[in-house]
Amino acid sequence: MQRINLEPVSRAIYIDFEGNVDREPTFLGSHHIDAKTGTDVFTQYVHEDIFHSATKTKAQCVNKSIEEAFEYLATIAYRENRIFLAWSTREKLAIETFISNKKLKEFVLSRLFDSKRVARRWKNRFHRNVTFERLPRQGRHRLSEYMNLIGYHVPSTAGPGNTGQRLRTVREQLVRRNGDYENLTAVSKGKWTKVLSHNYHDCVGMREVTLAAMKDLKTFKFGK
Repeated sequence: MQRINLEPVSRAIYIDFEGNVDREPTFLGSHHIDAKTGTDVFTQYVHEDIFHSATKTKAQCVNKSIEEAFEYLATIAYRENRIFLAWSTREKLAIETFISNKKLKEFVLSRLFDSKRVARRWKNRFHRNVTFERLPRQGRHRLSEYMNLIGYHVPSTAGPGNTGQRLRTVREQLVRRNGDYENLTAVSKGKWTKVLSHNYHDCVGMREVTLAAMKDLKTFKFGK
């Protein structure tokens, strides 16, 4: 059991995987505020080999495996006593599945919390009159609904619903072109850019939702 408040939430590392079902995530988005400068730190760690050439034109992208990405993020979390926040349990399952270093996995999971639980408690307590539509395979409590609730703007091209299809299209073209991103069509390059933008807004928007919720809730208790 652990109780958190606004302070650790404001300093948390917000994470969000993007990928297709039944395969290792393609990349991980990570966002936090630098402790010394107060500036945003946003990085996208590209795991899937076939996408590695696609990082060259994107300053925020680096090629690292899931294990390498979390070795770096865990160092920050340990040194600066930060927690990890993700939306729902998808990230937890991916970490359990794809990190082989037992100590690293245990450390990350011990500091990983579910932002959706905080947001749901907040909505039930402070926004009972708001109803979210339940969608097949997506449920009712989607991050996009909470971002709308707090007035966080997401460009239409970066909204939910198209990420999986866009990644499949880019992957198929990269395979046909031997992993050469520069030889992709303009349409495929645009799809990659939109996936990255969607991930950015998921990470930053998740932080804004969680901060808004915690300002009203004051504290939140995880565990039994």
